[in-house]
Amino acid sequence: MFFTPAIINRIGSKNALLVAGLIMSVRILGSSFATSGIEVIILKTLHMFELPFLLVGAFKYISSVFDPRLSATLFLIRFNLSKQLAGVVLSTWVGRMYDQVGFHQAYLVLGLITLSFTLISAFLLTGRHKALTAPAPQSGKIV
Repeated sequence: MFFTPAIINRIGSKNALLVAGLIMSVRILGSSFATSGIEVIILKTLHMFELPFLLVGAFKYISSVFDPRLSATLFLIRFNLSKQLAGVVLSTWVGRMYDQVGFHQAYLVLGLITLSFTLISAFLLTGRHKALTAPAPQSGKIV
């Protein structure tokens, strides 16, 4: 976490989020193919690289695209709440998938979904700074 801001300043916030998505995809897909406890432990350690890129990258991306005064609000409400709600909603679906198709197939499906969203994000996330700010106040003239 200590070196992550310096790395993200070099690669940009969009690329940091894409790196986090790729690490997450590798971790989930790898868990699907892991056959021993050591492999699972190695894949779980990837999370220590993924999380800093995700958190710092998300803050940096939000503050570069939106008005900086809104960045904390946007993070707390939209990013964090949507992450928590997705966990609640998806837990039922994933639990059913575990029961119906097993661990291997469930993680394969989840990993492919994660990879798909990461690839879509490569095209949809903006790489340039376009801070959306409130319009400048108008003078007292009525037109």
